[in-house]
Amino acid sequence: MSTHVQPVAVPKGAASEPAADEATRAASVLERVLAHGAGESGAGESGAGATAPGSLHESLAVAWAGTGGMLAGGRAARLGASCLLRPAPGDRVLVWAGPDGQSWVLGVLERAGEDAPAVLATPGPLAVEAPSIGITARAVHIAAEDFLTSTRNRHAVEDTRTETARVRVARIGTDLRRATTVQDVVEGTFLQRTGTWISNTVREARLRARAFLFD
Repeated sequence: MSTHVQPVAVPKGAASEPAADEATRAASVLERVLAHGAGESGAGESGAGATAPGSLHESLAVAWAGTGGMLAGGRAARLGASCLLRPAPGDRVLVWAGPDGQSWVLGVLERAGEDAPAVLATPGPLAVEAPSIGITARAVHIAAEDFLTSTRNRHAVEDTRTETARVRVARIGTDLRRATTVQDVVEGTFLQRTGTWISNTVREARLRARAFLFD
C-alpha cells in the first residue's frame, strides 16, 4: 500500500514574513511615539482639548528669544539641544510635550518667510569638525570681538583687497613681495630701522625731498 503525500501550497508572500517581522522590530522609536501620542491626544480631544503629555504635535512659534519662547495657545517651550535653527515668529515647529509638562521644540518644519534669515544658535561654544568645509556665497560677513586663525599654509586669490585698521602689527620671519607697481602714501612720518639696507635699481633711482639727512 503506497502513501501519497499531498503538497501544501505556500501562500504568496509567506516567504517575506520574516522580513516583515524584522521591519516591524526595526520600527523607529519616533514612529512608536507618534502612534502612542496620537492615541492619547485623540482620547483627550473629547475633554478639555489640550495636548496630551508625552506626545508629538505641530505648533506655531509666536515669540522666541535665545533658547526659550512662546508657542501658539500661550504655551512656553524650550529649544532642544539638537535643534540648532532658532525659530522665528510664524515658523511651524515640531514640539514634544513631555509628561512633566515641559514642551521642547525638536525642529523647525517650515519657515514663515523664505527671505527670513536662518540663525544657527547655541547657548554654548560651537565646534564644526570635518575633513573639508566649503562655503559658497555672494557675501560673507563676520563680526567678532576677537578673530583668530591658526593654519600651516594660507592661500588667497583676490581681485581687490581693502584693509582698514587703527593699528596694524605684523611679525614676519621672511617677507617676499613681487608686484608690478608698489606705491606707499604716508601722511605723517615714515620710519624705517634696518640692520643692513641694500637696494638694487636696474634703470633709474630718484629721490625728491626738501631736506635729506644721513647720520
